[in-house]
Amino acid sequence: MEHRLGPDADGVFIAAEAATDGWEVTDYELEATRSRELLRRMADLMHHGTIPTDANAQRLIDEHHNSIVRFWVPNKASYSALADLYLNDDQQHSWIASVDPALPPWLATAMKTHASRLPSGNFDS
Repeated sequence: MEHRLGPDADGVFIAAEAATDGWEVTDYELEATRSRELLRRMADLMHHGTIPTDANAQRLIDEHHNSIVRFWVPNKASYSALADLYLNDDQQHSWIASVDPALPPWLATAMKTHASRLPSGNFDS
């Protein structure tokens, strides 16, 4: 995982485990539902011709980033690496493509735009 998320990848999993400590199945299901709804909103923007760098797209990416921050705080490199994971990891790509087959590359481009504004440095937990 380090080659995909960088040298501090272990910290990501430790932070996520701490953030979800005590969660029930219903908590995970609710989070998945929220994530899919956000992805649907992104797909709607995409189908209306909104480019990933547009301010409206970036507002949704801000929501995406904020949903992740609840579990770990990605820096520039790790958020960009997560975008690559959405493109290149079969499981992640399939999950996003199940909302809309054209969404993974649009989302990755939007995330990389957002990542360019994030600080460099270690993951926070």
